[in-house]
Amino acid sequence: MGKNLVEVIREAVKTNAPTVVTGSVVDTDPVLIRLVGDSSILLSAQSLIIPSGQLPLKAGELFYMLAINDAKVYYILDRV
Repeated sequence: MGKNLVEVIREAVKTNAPTVVTGSVVDTDPVLIRLVGDSSILLSAQSLIIPSGQLPLKAGELFYMLAINDAKVYYILDRV
């Protein structure tokens, strides 16, 4: 028996739900942020949404970020 619509929606939301991650500012010009716990991921300004209230960024600063769109875009939430 196939899945009903409610089950399909629940799975889609669970699979694509945003997660909160921590990032560390590596450089500010250009902006580069490394994910804490996964040093192989380095994010550039193209992958970041930086609210104006979070500027200026400083090297070494830690931020909470919301990973959205299957972790292709990161929204900076607040300083740690």
